[in-house]
Amino acid sequence: VMLLDQLVKLDKLKDMKSNLVNDFARYKRAVALIRSELPNSEEIEEIVFKLQSFLCNPQNPHGLIVFNVKKAVEEVRGSPDVVCLLISHCRDALRTHRFLLPDEEHRFHRAVVYLIYILDSAKLNAFRYKNCNFGEVMRLFKETPVIPLFGDMQIQIKYDLDRCVHWTQDFKDRIDDTNAAVRRKYTVVGDRHAAIRQEYSAYTSRLCSLMNRVRAIRTKADVQHEIKATLCDEAMATVRDGLRIISTWNRDIRLQSAYKCSHPLDENTYRRLGGKGGKGHEYEKVVRYAYDERELSSLVDIIGMVKGLGSLLQKSEPILVDLCWRHIHNQMQNFVHAMVTRPLRKAYKANRKTILNIMLALRAICGDYIPGQELKDDYKQRKAEILEIEYKFPMRYTPPSVDQVVLM
Repeated sequence: VMLLDQLVKLDKLKDMKSNLVNDFARYKRAVALIRSELPNSEEIEEIVFKLQSFLCNPQNPHGLIVFNVKKAVEEVRGSPDVVCLLISHCRDALRTHRFLLPDEEHRFHRAVVYLIYILDSAKLNAFRYKNCNFGEVMRLFKETPVIPLFGDMQIQIKYDLDRCVHWTQDFKDRIDDTNAAVRRKYTVVGDRHAAIRQEYSAYTSRLCSLMNRVRAIRTKADVQHEIKATLCDEAMATVRDGLRIISTWNRDIRLQSAYKCSHPLDENTYRRLGGKGGKGHEYEKVVRYAYDERELSSLVDIIGMVKGLGSLLQKSEPILVDLCWRHIHNQMQNFVHAMVTRPLRKAYKANRKTILNIMLALRAICGDYIPGQELKDDYKQRKAEILEIEYKFPMRYTPPSVDQVVLM
């Protein structure tokens, strides 16, 4: 999904931004002037030809990268089922909120659009393919018809799927990006602005209260005894909620900006609001004159809350970071000590030596043990005995290393 999203971004940058083509044209003219003086002129001409075929392909002037991916995937046996599994994965990730940053959320939306494009072909109708569950996909399309892409670029689903063989006008009409419900989702005024303001007040009070409690605990003589696992869990949950709140506000701002960019003011409205045309008038239609006073006031206020909460979280870092590290250490050690034991037992009983050795290596590299209490043959015991084992490990204020995270 991440790879496909990166290819989509590169494809859109190539198609929508003229600087690449302009730079190539200047490079081509410069090479033509000194071609006779170059010892490897034939190699350079071949490179120029390949670049020109990539940037200005007459058969596929738009979406060449993703088109080549689509053709390559169609040649793979069983690829439709794999593409459907990826679509299902993206839908599940959006439903269960398996993301933190706004671009991670939008990545799943973008991937669904282009996975549908890759799946649809002359031999297979993606919109009627039973494994695709297009009804659920269409619901996503209706809820979020405009998806932020990169900078001021965005994806309008009903137009991006025009290249699909079986995409019909009926499907296109079902994605209405101008109705009242959709417009409310893409604005941060009124009730949404009030909800963000209330969320800001409630969370800042919660975070400041936690910071004051931790400061008070650190003044005591026996600090290590006073800091319990529950306090570490609370610190981690509070920081995580703060990052999610900022991410949600950031997402709302990006959605509003993307919607404005995809629905510029018409010429008459632009002139009535004071637009005079000339250089930069395209941006005036989507930025300068696109926001009324109420929208502009709400936008400035929300950006201020994002910066304010971000600054408060930065100030909390030296106070809460070690508690978060201990929470992560506890979670990792609980996984390595307790949760891995039953899969180890199952692999041992089934004589799956490869899997057994991998999980034992995981324990050896990621496990933190009290001297003399290293785990050796606990997975060889009976199931009832394993459930009664009380696993103990050091309480450390340290995060896992990169190698440990990758291995896990």
